[in-house]
Amino acid sequence: MDNAHLRDLLWYSGIAIDIVVAGRLAQLRLMGRYPVLFAYQCVASVRGLVLVVLLHGSRRLLGFYGPVYFASQLVVWILYFLLIIELYSRMVEEFSGIRRLGNLVLYSGLGIVAAACSILMLSDHQAGFDYYPLVSYLALQLRSVFLSLSALTLLLLLFVAHYRIRIRRNVWILYAFFGTYFVTSAAMFTMRRYFGAAFDPVRNFVGSLSYLCCLSGIAWFLSKAGEAESRPISVFGSKGSQELDAALSLQLQSFNQVLVKVLKQ
Repeated sequence: MDNAHLRDLLWYSGIAIDIVVAGRLAQLRLMGRYPVLFAYQCVASVRGLVLVVLLHGSRRLLGFYGPVYFASQLVVWILYFLLIIELYSRMVEEFSGIRRLGNLVLYSGLGIVAAACSILMLSDHQAGFDYYPLVSYLALQLRSVFLSLSALTLLLLLFVAHYRIRIRRNVWILYAFFGTYFVTSAAMFTMRRYFGAAFDPVRNFVGSLSYLCCLSGIAWFLSKAGEAESRPISVFGSKGSQELDAALSLQLQSFNQVLVKVLKQ
């Protein structure tokens, strides 16, 4: 199998797994619980199918491929950040003050990241390794977006791990698999920036395979029972003690009560 056929196989498999995950959410009646995730899977499915039709259609349709690709890519980026916000809200749903403060910070961060990406694109005058400069700019933006998503995912993980907040199993599953995909993509686009366009086949293969594996894991492990089961996560695997857990819980509750009073003012 040559590179073109392998690329197409991974592409079609990615579209299929997007549809499977959307169907799985509908089957488990979790669309209302994870509306951003469901919206993302639907958008990703439709986007993939439309791009396939445009790419393999007539020459007239091929002219629409670039604009549709770039416009839909922006929607996907926004949904990625909204997905992180949604998962964070599910992690701290018992702490209304912390949830509201976190949402404010994350939404502000979304605006800052968008502004930073725009400034970076305007200030980076290197054409890169690609024949078309726009491709280099897109790769640069993808690297920035995935690095931001990876950093945000890690920070939120450290927060909930430090306070040993009990998280529903489905949320852990979604967080772990999407976090893995974000980190892998950030690493691949960073390496692509240094090794150039010759690294594209490796990046495309690893990126597509990681997406396929992560979404397959979500489709396999997501369950209705996962909404009833919850557990904390420990920093570096430490189990802690009941006294420590009680102290952290009391500290978090006190902080939450202060935030509730402040944010209501």
